[in-house]
Amino acid sequence: MIVTSLLDLAISTLEVSLAVVLAAAAVEKLMDPAAWMRTLGNYRVAWLRRAQVANAVPLIELIVAAGLAFDVAVARVGAFVLFIGFAAVLLLALSRGASGACSCFGVVAQSQIDRAAVARAAALGLAALALVLTGAPSRVQGQPFLVITLVVAAIVGGELLLLSRPDLISANDRVVG
Repeated sequence: MIVTSLLDLAISTLEVSLAVVLAAAAVEKLMDPAAWMRTLGNYRVAWLRRAQVANAVPLIELIVAAGLAFDVAVARVGAFVLFIGFAAVLLLALSRGASGACSCFGVVAQSQIDRAAVARAAALGLAALALVLTGAPSRVQGQPFLVITLVVAAIVGGELLLLSRPDLISANDRVVG
């Protein structure tokens, strides 16, 4: 029984983590849609610069995030497709010599179009695939679910704050690469 409970806890934590990542990314993009649209020019992929695409990305991120937060099974597949799609677009952009900000997590996070962004998107896609493959809905509810949600939100929020404010990180703590 404890193994099932730990598995449920892991599934819930992963599901909430992906939901928070997607929601935070969407909110960042929606807060400054003009900057988000400008950043899409860095990708060197013409269809990305269409207003319909630029507007759809954060809305889809929000829809999938909400589905994950409410344990809607199809949202797991949506997260997988979304993250693998992001990795594919980043690979396409890199193959065309793209560089600069990717705005993967909005314009504040200052992430770049590079191999690390591809790896991050692919890793998130694999995490979503793990949820798809479990097949079972999360059974963690009530207070434990609330605690998981708050802890994950605090961690992701702190990370986004540090990404948006590099001056808060001392020179000794910075990762170069």
